[in-house]
Parts: sequence; structure tokens; C-alpha cells
Amino acid sequence: MSPSRLELHVEPEPPQSGAYNKTVELKAACEQSVFWRQGARKHVTWWFGCRGNAVTEFRREGALCVVSPSSGCLVPGQSAHLAVSISTEAFTAGSLRVTTLSLPLYLGDEGDEGAGAEQGHEPYRELSITITIQHPYITIQPPQILLTPVPLEGIASATLSLLAFGYPRGTRVSAEVDEVELEDGAKIQPVSVIFPEGNDVPAQNQDQNQEANGSSLGCSVSFCSAVPLSLCTTIVFTDHLHNKFKVKLCAIADNCVLTVWPYMALHRSEEQIVLKTGATAVEAILQRHHTPSPASGPTSSSSSSLFDRHSSTTKNSISDSFPDSDSVSGPAGRNTPCSPNRDTPANHGAPEFPAANSEEGLYYQNVLTAVERWFSLFGWPSGPHPISVPHTLRRVESKVQTNPSGARTYAVIQNKDSRSVVDMLRHLTGKQIPGVPRSRALSTDVGERTDQLLQQHEATLAFLRVQGACLCHIRPHYLLDKQEFKHWCSLLQSNEEELGLDYRSVDYESLSKRCWTDVLLQIYKVLVLSRVSESGLNNAALDGGGVDGVGSRPRASNVYSPCELRLLLWLNVHYQSMRKAVWGTGRTHYELLKSII
Repeated sequence: MSPSRLELHVEPEPPQSGAYNKTVELKAACEQSVFWRQGARKHVTWWFGCRGNAVTEFRREGALCVVSPSSGCLVPGQSAHLAVSISTEAFTAGSLRVTTLSLPLYLGDEGDEGAGAEQGHEPYRELSITITIQHPYITIQPPQILLTPVPLEGIASATLSLLAFGYPRGTRVSAEVDEVELEDGAKIQPVSVIFPEGNDVPAQNQDQNQEANGSSLGCSVSFCSAVPLSLCTTIVFTDHLHNKFKVKLCAIADNCVLTVWPYMALHRSEEQIVLKTGATAVEAILQRHHTPSPASGPTSSSSSSLFDRHSSTTKNSISDSFPDSDSVSGPAGRNTPCSPNRDTPANHGAPEFPAANSEEGLYYQNVLTAVERWFSLFGWPSGPHPISVPHTLRRVESKVQTNPSGARTYAVIQNKDSRSVVDMLRHLTGKQIPGVPRSRALSTDVGERTDQLLQQHEATLAFLRVQGACLCHIRPHYLLDKQEFKHWCSLLQSNEEELGLDYRSVDYESLSKRCWTDVLLQIYKVLVLSRVSESGLNNAALDGGGVDGVGSRPRASNVYSPCELRLLLWLNVHYQSMRKAVWGTGRTHYELLKSII
């Protein structure tokens, strides 16, 4: 019997015929064989068992494996070709990835074959059939997308690579993202997923090992929102078998410098903030530098915004956001070049603080220094307290101790001044943070202590998000101290939700510094900056009336919040009014500042 073993690698989706077919050859030995010489027989009768015996955990009525013909006679040297048909029930009904069937071959004299003929006969051979179900799958790189925060109508994009394993050529993959429901009930779709080269799995080179390399399918993900939005969603890719593969996406759009400062650091030499004058309003817009050539003539003051989502023939997207301004029209407006739709660099994993020796890192460090200075002076209930981000805020110190047996242990040491971010929030809000207990006694057990800190950080982040903080990209374990973070990472195998990220390759200090910087900036945004109101300001003066050098008051911006616009205009007005004033002797800076306010 050749072959004596059949191996099938099949897909979960059965063929249209409902069965897989193979061919087996039976060939009788020649006349000189001992088999023929021992007896006087001139032919031999053969037959297979009427049913395949499944040795897996299931059994079905009916034939799992059918041989045609199932019996016959062979004379010396004769061959017979048999068709083996394996029903899809042999594997679709089972829960195992590999199914094994055993089909016995019997030999006998004429008339032995038929129902029940196996009794009293030992199988001469067995035809072993192994069915391996090849479940196709897709791996996605990177497993998580963290886009740089962008101003309103700014576009952040990233590229995904889908590696398809076990799919036939032409298999179609679809992508789906849930809509976002705003506070007013309106639904928007800020995330778009595009397959630049089509969403069919491409053919693979025959020289490549598909099981090892797979077929690559490119995908582009972009995010754009005309309203402030802090979004953490999931992109779901679905194949022809309705298998789903997910990728997490974190994206932020906001008109606040305290939120989009990483974007400004990234484009520090490419973009500028300009005043765009419309028919009834003035807008402060962050847009790309444009240096017109002499032949192009003067530049219009209402040039197209950098963050125009559509082509130049459509309405300006900033005008859609702020109805008081005019849309760009005419040749000059249409021909104004906008920022190219290049991918906004995304950290495909966790937040990070750039290297200190880079220009972007210097920008980040300046922001961090300003944050440390303000919170050191005004962030604590009992007066100034110098902080160093992130070390001061992470928790308390831990000191390595050695017991008499020589084993290393970690003892939790409460600092003499063990202030935490919880104390800061109580001072700035004047109330207890929901979900954070008043008693902050930490356990000496690293597991229990990690749980305590995770609970505290989760409650703190939830409270800030309710106030309007854009912190969708910050997770409670990002704020842990080093020892607790290592313990949390050791538990990742039981946490399926986090298996997509490899925290072993994450720079912990960079992660911690960036996350605590973002948290402090958002605390300032929602608890301090939000207190700036127009009720205590001289609106007539802020409108620029009677003050030389102060133009019209900006009413909207894609990068400044209303509170930031008020503060900037307040500074501008008083700068213009005081820069020509003669400062008399005998008055302190405090008295001068008080007289201005």
C-alpha cells in the first residue's frame, strides 16, 4: 500500500464538495513472492473497514472516510488505484487542531469481504490519516498605536503592517472602527483606515516559507477631529472567516498648548502661530511656514490653514470649525500650500521622553523645567516644596536591606516629607478625590503595595479625565515606581490585555518622566487654567481699544484654549500699556504688578 500514511493540511472553511480526496495504490507482489508460494491461491481478496475509526474525542454517525472501491481482488503483480474521500465532519466537529483516523486493510479469501468480515481477521495494514487544521491568522505591527496629540483639525497618521499567515491569495481583509458619540449626542468618525494597495492578501513568492514569513498587507491609519477629543479605541480587522484581530489606538486633538505641546516640539521649526483675519472674527492658527516666491506676489492674510483635511478645492476646515470666519476662496487661497500629509511620528507602544541631546529633547526639558518650577511654588498646601519629576511624585523611597541570612529584602521607607500627587490634588481642588482613601499607609509586600498604588493612580486619572484632562494614553501602571513597575511586568502573562506590548524594551525612566509631565500639565489645565474667566478682566481694554500696538482680539484658535487666549491678550495689552511708562523709584515689583492687576 502506497502511501501508507496520508497527511492533510486544511483550512477551517470546508471545500464546496464537502470532502477532501486522496489517491492510494494497492499493488500485489509478483509470483516469485513467498506470499504466493506458500499457498495454492491465485488471487487475494482485500477490503477496508467499512468506517474510519476516529481516535479523537468525537464520533459521528456515517462514514468519516470512504474508499472507492472499498474491496476487490488482486492477482500477482496487479495494482489497484483507490480514491480516499475524507468527509469534513472528520475535523469540523472536533475541538482539536489535529485529527487522526485509522483505516484498516484486511486480506482474505474469496467471499470473506463484506459486513462483519473483520471479525476473526487481523488488519494486514493500516492506512493512517492525519488531518491538521491550519487556522489562518494575522499579526499586526505595531500592536498598539500612540499618535502625537494634534491641534484641532490636525492630522495624525501612522502605518500598520498586517502579516497574513495561511491565507490564500485574494483573501479580503476589512477594517472597522466605532464611531465616537460626543456629549451633545452627535456622532463623528475621527479615525479612518485605508489600504493604499488594496485590502486583498497579496500572492506570496513561491520561494518563501509562508508559515515563517507570511504575506504583508499595508494599512494607513489617520486621525482628525474638529472638536477637542481624547480617544482610546480599537481598530478591528476581519478576515473571510470572520476572525477578528484588534489594534489599540490612542489619539488626542485639542486646542490647548498644554496638550499639544509634543506636536509643537515635533514641528518647532516648521510651523508658526499667525492671526487669521476673517469677516467678523480673528483666529490664532498654528500653520506651516510659507515663504512665497517673488513671482507669487503678496501673501493673503487669510491663508489656508495647515490642518486642512481636504484638498484646496474644498472649504477650509478651520472655517468649518469657526463659522464667524470666511472660507478661503479665490486663486490665492486655493494655491496656498498646506502642510504635507506626512505621517506624524507615533510612538508605537508607550509614551517616551526624547533623548536630552536632541533638539526635541531640549524642548521637552524646557517644558519639564517650567512644570517643576510652578508646582514647586504653588502646588502644595503648606507652601513651596521643590519637586523633581518624576522621582518626587512616584511614591516613597525603598531601601535595600540585607538580613542575617544574606537574602536581599526591600523595606518601604516613608520620607520625612512624603507628599504625593494626592496631596497636590486636594490642595488644588479643596476636596477629597473619589476612590482615594485618606490613609496612605503602604504595605511592605510588593504585590499588595502595587495593587494599592494602581488603585490610587486609576482613581486619580479617572478624576482628572472627568474634569476634562486629555490622558487617554496614560495608564495607571505607567505612574508606578520602579520596583512596583517591575513586579507588574512580571505578572503580564496573566494579563492578556497587555500582551501586545513588550515592556522589556521600554525605557522605564523615559516612560515615567513623560507620563508624569503630561499628568501635571493636565492638572494645571483643568484645575488652574480653567479658573481664568472674563468676569475679572477689563474687556474694553482686552479688546485693544485705546492701546497702541494691540490688534483685534482673537475669538478662536486651533491651538489655544479660550483661557489661554485671555491670558495672552492680557499680557499683550499690559505690555503695550507699560512699555512706555516710566517706573518711578520707591515702588517694588510687587506693587507695580498689583497696580496693573
